Amino acid sequence: MGDLFNIILLATFTGFLVSHPEALALLPSLAAMRGAVVTSMASRVSTGLHLGVIEASTARVLRREMPTLIALALTTSVYAALIISATSSYPAGVEVSIATISGFLSILFLAPLSAYIATLGFRLNLDPDRYMAPVLTVIGDISTSPTIVAVVLLLNHARLDETLLALILVYLSLTLLFILLRGFPGRKKLLLESLAALGVVGLLEAYAGNLLVGYAQILLAVGVIHAVPSIMEDVGAAVSVIASKLSTLTHLYGIQDTVKMTPAILLEVLLGSITPLLVLSGITIATSSIAGITSSPWRVVYVILGGGVLGILVFSTIALALVYLSVRGSLDPDNVVIPLLTSTVDAFTIPLLVAVSTLIV
Repeated sequence: MGDLFNIILLATFTGFLVSHPEALALLPSLAAMRGAVVTSMASRVSTGLHLGVIEASTARVLRREMPTLIALALTTSVYAALIISATSSYPAGVEVSIATISGFLSILFLAPLSAYIATLGFRLNLDPDRYMAPVLTVIGDISTSPTIVAVVLLLNHARLDETLLALILVYLSLTLLFILLRGFPGRKKLLLESLAALGVVGLLEAYAGNLLVGYAQILLAVGVIHAVPSIMEDVGAAVSVIASKLSTLTHLYGIQDTVKMTPAILLEVLLGSITPLLVLSGITIATSSIAGITSSPWRVVYVILGGGVLGILVFSTIALALVYLSVRGSLDPDNVVIPLLTSTVDAFTIPLLVAVSTLIV
């Protein structure tokens, strides 16, 4: 249902975004950054709830996580905007203004909702590791395009000096980050690890955008090009569930016992992903005519289901490797694994889909 809503939402804003390429260029990177920030938070909260060090209270979780989430949202938005500006002809001031204000608005919506969903589910004896990543990644995607459009309209109406505004926003972002690093020593490790991981995310997302352009004709031929963001989101959500669960188990039992439990977790998630992938295939088929695409329904199901299952298998192996390496490197997997994993999914799901597509084109 989230995919359906997201596809309809993107279709609604397509004309506006195409007429404002400086905003459209930011869409993939900002969606990935926000998803990574809130799913990492969810992974930390889930681990804390399981260990008993965090109370299942929305207000307490927000007080604990909100400053970090705002700092990461602002800083990563600036970073994503500068990468887009450096690889395109769009002015840095415009990109930073759109990305940073949009990031702030988005996190004001995502943070309370994320904390509420995590704590409510836990109080209902549900495991946040199993449901938080799928829910938050799709909500993060849904929140991105409306906030970008709203900020572009605001900037056009207000006629502000984007360069001056961007400098002020960069200053505020760095000031908040500095205050948290110096004034809250307990957050230093979390922030530094998260920022290092999100730095790699920005580069991988830029690579993913170039791949999408390069392989557009193949994906168009099989009728799935308009569903690629949703396919990435579904595969990323599935492997994020695995990564979050592995991280919690590592904290509870150690890495060696976690490795032994991995096949059972993978099988559970893989079986649970088949129905969402089939639903996504149906949505893609139903919206093809709206997008002006003609394709065989069986081709669509073959590419989405085959590419999705193959992606979950491949990226689950990467998830285990990242958890193992982070533990060996004395890093907290809650802070680094999911951002790296979801951006890796975005970068390499497209080649997997193309590989499956070329077998039937």
